[in-house]
Amino acid sequence: MGHWLGETAVNQVYELTQDNTWFKWMSEEDSQHERGEALHALGSPYQFIPLYDDHLSMCKERVSRSTPLAFTGEVAVFDSTHDRLGSWWFDPVFPGVIWFAPILEIPAILWIPVEPTQAGIDKAIQAWVPTKPYINELPNKARFYIGRTDRMNMTVDQIVDDLAANPALSTHRWGSEFDWDPWPENTREWTELERSSAMREYWAMRPGRIEKCSFRSAISGSVISVELHAPDVVFEVNYAPVNSTHIDALNRATKTQLPLDLPVDILAVLIGFRSMNLGAIQEWMELDPVLHLNEGIMILRTLYDDRADFERYLTGVVSSASQEARQMIYEVAFESMLDVFLYEAWEREPSPELRARLSERFLAGNI
Repeated sequence: MGHWLGETAVNQVYELTQDNTWFKWMSEEDSQHERGEALHALGSPYQFIPLYDDHLSMCKERVSRSTPLAFTGEVAVFDSTHDRLGSWWFDPVFPGVIWFAPILEIPAILWIPVEPTQAGIDKAIQAWVPTKPYINELPNKARFYIGRTDRMNMTVDQIVDDLAANPALSTHRWGSEFDWDPWPENTREWTELERSSAMREYWAMRPGRIEKCSFRSAISGSVISVELHAPDVVFEVNYAPVNSTHIDALNRATKTQLPLDLPVDILAVLIGFRSMNLGAIQEWMELDPVLHLNEGIMILRTLYDDRADFERYLTGVVSSASQEARQMIYEVAFESMLDVFLYEAWEREPSPELRARLSERFLAGNI
């Protein structure tokens, strides 16, 4: 006997999962209730995962047309005494798959497509059993410019508080004192006093370092760090790549550049910010090289975590830039103390005026 919805993909999954504890199938009445609850949550000003208006309207449209099928079994998350639930949905626009929300609060535009086969189901479940790998076991790193605190009307503490409330992140966080995750493998059995004591200890900031706060994501165990390069804010993500190519349609619809290999719990954090990676910043600069150059270079300075890479990038820009643009770049380089770049620029600079300024400011006139 098939599922009450009668859709082919749903029937196939239904038959395959009768004894699978990851599928708690809903009745038709419960399904209608769950969709109503999901739509109500999208209309609430107190959303756990903040969404911009364009993302919010896309989520409402998708939830309105889709049918909740089942809850997942309860997932034991490493940092919490509360198990978490996910859900499975059917979207009639994509009748060949069902859609997986590994956390109930995950926005509908980030649901994961799952093929209605045993292999597809097993792959989805295996990828979303909570893990906590060592940071050096997370092979990929990406950095995103979030914005200036003054333009966002937010302090870095407010940004950290927003992340702490995001259900896609765990409560395990730590300060710049630590180059590693200081939390033990599992804290589910800890008392509130033990948690509070550890939080104070692990929140330490090391003087002289960039102000930085790091979080574990709730399921993939990725690490996302908030860095303050006053007044600019940058997110750095260490993660194991996954196949998130279904995000490509979202990128096209919203003109964003969310990476196609990021875990969905990290995407659920980035989607609440107008995040821009290196490629997006460079494209923005190319729209108006004169108007955007100075601010763009200042932003890129925060996104390059390797000074030598940033200096090589500037060398390439300077080679084809106007005299006015080169002067702007040199000002940023002076402020950032990029000595290798400045010395090489002094050797190559064709303008006597700029060459004299480089000589005066960089070498104090002793060349």
